[in-house]
This record gives sequence, C-alpha cells and structure tokens, in this order.
Amino acid sequence: MNKLTLIFLFIVSSIISQNNTEIYLFDITKTIDGYELNHKINISNNKGYDSQPHFYDNNTLLFASSRDGQTDIVKYTIDTGEKKFINYTKNGGEYSPQRIPNSKDISAVRLDNSGLQRLYKYNINTGISEEIIPDLKVAYPLWYNDHVLFSAVIVENALELVKSDLNNNLNNILEKNIGRSLHKIPNTNLISFISKKKMNWEISAVNTSTLSIDKISGIEGNYEDICWLTKEIVLLAKKNQIVQLTISKENIWKEFVNKDQLNLKNISRISVSPNGKKIAIVGE
Repeated sequence: MNKLTLIFLFIVSSIISQNNTEIYLFDITKTIDGYELNHKINISNNKGYDSQPHFYDNNTLLFASSRDGQTDIVKYTIDTGEKKFINYTKNGGEYSPQRIPNSKDISAVRLDNSGLQRLYKYNINTGISEEIIPDLKVAYPLWYNDHVLFSAVIVENALELVKSDLNNNLNNILEKNIGRSLHKIPNTNLISFISKKKMNWEISAVNTSTLSIDKISGIEGNYEDICWLTKEIVLLAKKNQIVQLTISKENIWKEFVNKDQLNLKNISRISVSPNGKKIAIVGE
C-alpha cells in the first residue's frame, strides 16, 4: 500500500463505514437526576455522508456533507434552519471544519483527488481559501487560539499529536498513536485526546502551558468519539447510546440519557454548543 493510499484511507475509512450518517440536533435540559435531550431535529437530511459537526457559535453549526460525489462544508443556522455550502473544490473535498478563534474565518482539511492533504483557511462568506500549514498532513485539527493549534497528523500509518505555532512556524510532536477526537476541556488549559498506545485506550490530556501529558480515564470497549459537557463531565459515543463520566466523583461510566430519547444507531461524533444548551450527534 503506497503513502497516498494511506493518507486517503485515514479520512475516508469512516465514510465507508458510515455511508448514510445524519446529524441530529437536540436541546439539552438539566434535570434533578441528570439530563434530558429534547426537540430532536435532523439538520443534515441528506443522502450519503454527513458528519464532523462543530459549533461556530451558539446559533451556527458547521459540518461536512456529501454532494455531487464529494464532501464540502455546510453552514447551518439554527434559528432559521438555513443550510448553505460555503465552498466548492473542483478536484477534492473538505472535512473537519472549525472556526478559527478571534476570526470569522474557518479552517478545514482539504483532501485533493491527487491524495494531497492539507489544512486550509476559508472565508466564511466567499469560500476563498489559503493553505495554513505546508507539508503537514493534518487529519483532525483543534484550535487553541488564533495562532496555536493541536492536530492529529498522519505520519506513515498512524496519527500523532502535534502542536503547531503559526507565529514561528514550529511543529512539535507530543504523542504518537492517538485517536481522532481532540477537544478543549472547558475552563481549563487542557486539551484532551485519545491515547492508543496501550491495548485498552485512554483519555489523556496535554497541559498547553507545560506540554505535560496525564491520563484522565480509561475507555470502555475502545470507543474514541468524546466531547466535554463541562470540565468535569465527559461524554462518549458508544454504539446506540451516549455514556458519561464525572471525572472528580467516580470512575464508572453511566448512561447520559435514556437511549430511547436518542433512537439512533452507530453514534459517532458529538459536539456541545458553547453555552451547553444544545448537542449535535451523528448517527444512523
């Protein structure tokens, strides 16, 4: 298998296994006993691959969506239900959209038909793009601020955690053999990631000041799609349900909400709005 094939497989393997995914938006309601999810809406409603939701703000979602045989970035406005493709790349497609901090622009991973894979910046209104990091095969980025990002980068046949400082063009490898799920832990200076160095995968965190890495928790069954509801509560997609772990109180994963509220199969990506009032869930 050549290197171009390996690069391509990292992005499209999830598409092949989830070729008819949809993105559902729920309201999060706090209850005496925990949480409920209400007002379920299929916001993608599109044949093919729809995934990688990211809250641009509390009223706007970005996600990757199939059209005309390729994948482009959609901007969805919550209060109106409007969907708009922000770009079109003739010889490739885009994935992993995110807002760039202190900017209206977004970033996305572009995978060209030639196999070239790079991170680009896109104007949210015009779709005009420019390359952000040359010579780095970014697969799953996470912006820490407007000039520092942490990324899962393709190196040979695995993903590595890399810190990039755009001000001085430095890229530092912090950890090898990681998963695709990178997240800021709210109200901390920590970035969480999935460590796959051991047989049983773990949620770990890198301190953005010292770059030290510590284990947070083990994971049931080696699932890898997580997000943070608060700095204490982490959510994990597990088959047809979402489970939660309260970091400071226990070491037992429990059901986040009754899976009948979800009514979804093969849940993968999950994303919580900045104000914690809405959650986007990818499922079949």
